[in-house]
Amino acid sequence: MTKGIIKLDQTETLKNNLSNTVNTIKNLSKADFVMSGETVQSAVCGKAQINNQDYIYIESAKRFKLYTEQSDLIYVLSGNGFIKWSRGEKVFSSGDLLLFNNVAEYELNGRSVFIVLKI
Repeated sequence: MTKGIIKLDQTETLKNNLSNTVNTIKNLSKADFVMSGETVQSAVCGKAQINNQDYIYIESAKRFKLYTEQSDLIYVLSGNGFIKWSRGEKVFSSGDLLLFNNVAEYELNGRSVFIVLKI
């Protein structure tokens, strides 16, 4: 797979290959996560393990940095903003499902709630 950020609604083949994971991530809510008592980068965070996969819940007030060596699947539960990474910026909004492939460090900007799955 090539390096970059892909909106899954634009690539049906990829979406079909991840269909079970996509269904799981879209049906999660804050209640499914064990929340941390402390903030991380000014964000409220939680973790859940479902079907042997680790999901991260992030309520970001402004900006949240992440790093991936392989791929991250991110579902935007609410909010909007933009993603900043080494090759530019990409706008996101509530309901977007994004695949980050080999992008290394990236930053989610905007008051939003995300669910992240490292795949």
